[in-house]
Amino acid sequence: MKNNFTLFLLLTITTFIGCKKDNNTLDTRLKGRWDAKSFVHEEFINGVLQQPKPNEIHYSSTKYIIFTDNEASFYDKNDILIEQWTYTLKDDKITFKQYDITTVFPIKFNGADEFFTVFRYDISIQNKEYAINTSTYTRSK
Repeated sequence: MKNNFTLFLLLTITTFIGCKKDNNTLDTRLKGRWDAKSFVHEEFINGVLQQPKPNEIHYSSTKYIIFTDNEASFYDKNDILIEQWTYTLKDDKITFKQYDITTVFPIKFNGADEFFTVFRYDISIQNKEYAINTSTYTRSK
């Protein structure tokens, strides 16, 4: 009888340890439609912000993004789907994947209804020239 109680106790403890809650919950903060609020393009040479060149205009063709559980659909000003990517949101990074391309952006939330991303890319490594694009989105009401 004592052996049966010991076996029961071991099985009970093992069951509780084996049923530890997984932390694979989906981050749903982005779920829904987000409208483009602003787009800022800045160019730097040797770390110094450059003045825009005459007649040079940089803009984002994205009017809004619709996020589902794992897909981001980008639409233009005519409500035409531009592209779709799968995404994951973890901590302060959003990772977009499409085919064999993976892009990771830092993402910062300003409350529950606004976020912005920053994307830096090199223009000329030799000249230490790079650009930074900052996009801000607000939750559609």
